[in-house]
Amino acid sequence: MHPTDVKGHHAQLFERLRSQQQDLAATSSAPIQVAALVQGWMAAGPVALNGEERRPLVAICRHIDVRKKISAAYGDGWRKLAPEQPADPRVVSALVAVLLANGSAALAHDPGWSLKCVNSALKALDLCGEAPHRPALQAWAWEILDLAACADPRS
Repeated sequence: MHPTDVKGHHAQLFERLRSQQQDLAATSSAPIQVAALVQGWMAAGPVALNGEERRPLVAICRHIDVRKKISAAYGDGWRKLAPEQPADPRVVSALVAVLLANGSAALAHDPGWSLKCVNSALKALDLCGEAPHRPALQAWAWEILDLAACADPRS
């Protein structure tokens, strides 16, 4: 992990979302608890995940992009559980903030990962219409996409 340069209103939004995670408990005894993962990422602050520490975020992105779902918990190997319970909207918003912090941090050195994070973040917001701070998170995503377009020599 390394710190990102999330500043200003994005840092304030990140902090607001972090404070909303404190009272969220595990929803089952499943081995992978999304709320716990998100709480850990939020507690670390806006950091860029690398290598092994990025694996859970990649797995969640895959569920968002392929299955079009964000579950509260998963089984071993990121298998869906039956019955499946959706993630709390507050967890989804915090997850989106983690994705956007990673997208911002990776823009200069790993644009593919950056765009993956932003794409999954926007899809997550589409999947969870009740996500708190949705407009601010969408605006943050669009800012990253604008910066990516400006950095692309083809644009």
